[in-house]
Amino acid sequence: MMRFASLCFPILAALSLQCGQAQPVAGGYAQVDGKGPVADQARKMVQRYFSDARLRIVEVQEAYTQVVAGTNIKLVCRVLAAGEEDSVWEFVIWHKLDDSWRLTSAVRVSPLI
Repeated sequence: MMRFASLCFPILAALSLQCGQAQPVAGGYAQVDGKGPVADQARKMVQRYFSDARLRIVEVQEAYTQVVAGTNIKLVCRVLAAGEEDSVWEFVIWHKLDDSWRLTSAVRVSPLI
């Protein structure tokens, strides 16, 4: 039985690679269109949250969603903050089941190179 399993695994792995695109991991993030409606709504929410801090999202570079009790939306954005150079930030926004929004994290990933 062990020999059968050791022969099958490489074959199955090769077949999955030939399918072209990796399957999303259950519970993980899946990439979505950074210019689509989900990313746009999340971007507007983040922009409203940081309006007093004079932080402006210049461009959404990547967007991802994750199904939870609602939806987490992760945005990787080029940001311009008052008095600073452009930088890359990662925001996670929770769109709750009651249709409210909550910013759960905002992390400066790196300065823009």
